[in-house]
Amino acid sequence: MRRTKEEAAITREQLLKAALRIFYEKGYNATTLEDIARAVGSTRGAVYWHFGGKAELFNAVIREQYHRAWEKLQPLYVRDDRPLRVLRRILIGWMLYPVEDADFRIMQKMMNWQTALLPEMVDGMQEKREGLQRSLEGMAELLRMAKENGEARADLDVDATAFAAMGLIYGITDLWMLMPDQMPLQTKAEEIVDGFIRGISR
Repeated sequence: MRRTKEEAAITREQLLKAALRIFYEKGYNATTLEDIARAVGSTRGAVYWHFGGKAELFNAVIREQYHRAWEKLQPLYVRDDRPLRVLRRILIGWMLYPVEDADFRIMQKMMNWQTALLPEMVDGMQEKREGLQRSLEGMAELLRMAKENGEARADLDVDATAFAAMGLIYGITDLWMLMPDQMPLQTKAEEIVDGFIRGISR
């Protein structure tokens, strides 16, 4: 029984990896479950058994990538330093993550530029929105603490600045994915984030 569970887990992981690549290469509409199953030497029935259908599989691919990112970046959120230093660490970590993780980068490109939002994808997008909302609230809390302890400017609009911080991550990484040769993000991320932090510091 244990071996069967392990084999099922391996098959599920293989299907997720294949789905990410094929959804990216062919697009959501053109991809079939047969394409994905064939890529790992499995059957369409196995895809249904693990995920239920194409939309559920697509949403699982997105969910899995964000889950992996969160597991890796979670230590950045430990409040073991001044609030703006913690925020700086978080911003740099998220900005560099697509540079360092090719699968996450592919997922971002697929979501941003290659996939039209269809009704069956609403659940996955809702999860993403909820995750973004939690991130915004966490950044706002750090900014509020920084404002209260005098680290940030007294006139700082906490909610607007949290939104700007999130936009900084998404905007810069999107630009980098479009024009990777234009901006060596690996060496410039800290400088970009430090400019933002200086702008909100007291």
